[in-house]
Amino acid sequence: MSACSVLRDIQNLLQIVSDFLGNPSAFTPTVAANLVTQIELVRGAVRQLPINLVLKNDILARLNEAQFILQQGGALGYDTLTQLLAIIQIIQISGLKVQNLRLPCPQGITIVHPSNTFSTLCNQCN
Repeated sequence: MSACSVLRDIQNLLQIVSDFLGNPSAFTPTVAANLVTQIELVRGAVRQLPINLVLKNDILARLNEAQFILQQGGALGYDTLTQLLAIIQIIQISGLKVQNLRLPCPQGITIVHPSNTFSTLCNQCN
């Protein structure tokens, strides 16, 4: 698992959550359960990143917090919009932490430059 794929998964997750900002009433318990599953998949990808345990646990704890808010948002006294905004912020912070790791991106897209004809830069990480 590469940082690029984790960032792509986080970006997709953010898009799903932000789609409900315009119509929070469409955010149902079924949607919340599906998002919890999606976050768990991202957590699995983060577990596979080649980073030290402290950083990994920090990112995992933030994603766990987003899952908790999804599962318990109403019980915590959050209205739907506040719940969605909190989840977006937590996921964005997790994404920034992954992005700041500056991990190499294996199997990137090949981009030909006159000075370096075999560069494999990942568009997601640049």
